[in-house]
Amino acid sequence: MGAGGFTVTGTGSTAASGGLIQNQTDRGFDIQNATNISLNNVQLNNAGSTNGADPTNASSGAGDPATGTNLDAHAAIHLNGVTDVTLNNLDIDNGAQNGINANTTTNLSISNTTIDNVGNQVREAGLNLFGINGALTISNSNIDGGTVERAALIANYGSETLTLNVTNSTFRDTQDTGVGADGLELRTYGTGTADINITGSSFLRNRTNGIQLNTGGSVQARIDITGNIIDPDTGIGIGVNIGVEDTATLDFNIINNTRIYSRGGSAVVGAAFDNGILEGRVNNNPDIQVLSGSGNGIDFATDGSGSPRAIVEIDGNVINGIANDYGIDLGARRGRLDATVNGNDINILSSAVGGLFLGANNAGVELRANVTSNDIDEVGAFGAVVVDSSSGSVILDGFMTDSATTLNGNGNTLGGGAIPGAAVLVNGAAGAGGATEAVDITLP
Repeated sequence: MGAGGFTVTGTGSTAASGGLIQNQTDRGFDIQNATNISLNNVQLNNAGSTNGADPTNASSGAGDPATGTNLDAHAAIHLNGVTDVTLNNLDIDNGAQNGINANTTTNLSISNTTIDNVGNQVREAGLNLFGINGALTISNSNIDGGTVERAALIANYGSETLTLNVTNSTFRDTQDTGVGADGLELRTYGTGTADINITGSSFLRNRTNGIQLNTGGSVQARIDITGNIIDPDTGIGIGVNIGVEDTATLDFNIINNTRIYSRGGSAVVGAAFDNGILEGRVNNNPDIQVLSGSGNGIDFATDGSGSPRAIVEIDGNVINGIANDYGIDLGARRGRLDATVNGNDINILSSAVGGLFLGANNAGVELRANVTSNDIDEVGAFGAVVVDSSSGSVILDGFMTDSATTLNGNGNTLGGGAIPGAAVLVNGAAGAGGATEAVDITLP
């Protein structure tokens, strides 16, 4: 098509007024090495009725982005080497593999679009996007993962510079299939950058994670997750799961979300591995819950090999429903973890392990924590607070005599009153030392 482009307009915002494509064997639209593409008001039914390459082979042309490609996958819409694409008011229903499949595409906008009943195997998705550069916008759209592994997979493994904005969209129902996994899975590896903003959207009934981001290589990435609903409903699933490895850097803000729920896993998970750097906030989320089963309300760790670094702020959250683990679990297993924990309302059952865990679990590992003005409503099986520095160093800001005295002196409470020494389990003494490093990244 070249630079002249291709446009399907239809009438206003009238569904299917731009045409109907149905019962195509491989692809409804197959657009390659083109510029200025605009598809509006198109209905695609069973437009991609057969598989392309074998998705069960991770190295195939419909495989995993780490070892294969998506260039030989079938889809209602296939984009390869395309620049400046607008997909608006599309209705994609049924298909053997993917809804929208893109590779090496720059500046892609998806709006007012519904994808339903596509695919039925691993490595298939409503949105299956590899190697996306420039601006990627997903707005006012509904992506059903009820028959595929992921509602959406966005994966970069090169030098791409990605700005992703997700607004007022829904990623849902991967629990409905035996191969189901994430609502929205994001991978940023290689040498590029990624700036990700997810606002006002819903991640519902997803089996593994509502939102997952893995960052590696030497990527510099940022993710802001604000004003969303993340809820597995009656099935299993983690709420938000972010991780950084290799020498990559990941900044994050998980702020003011309406609810973040999990079942059979933690609600919010963050980890730094190798020599990765993780820095950011989990603040002012009024409803963080583990609905049933194991899992922490908020869980951050440094782990793996090398010397990972994490700097986190956990402030003003309400955490409920902790039946088996901790309200907040902070574990330094490699490198160093600095945590500012302030003003959280931590509600646990007596069957839970505890309200707050502060741990440094290997020689030379350090956890520094500034713990102030939190209220824990119950003493768990091990205590209200557990401090484990048996093989590392736990350093508390404002240290006074011992852990219990320090926690009380910094305004922390148990059910609104003082925390008795018997409610603080200490395995290896905490102590004084250098100050906890504060988070120093911009807010959304």
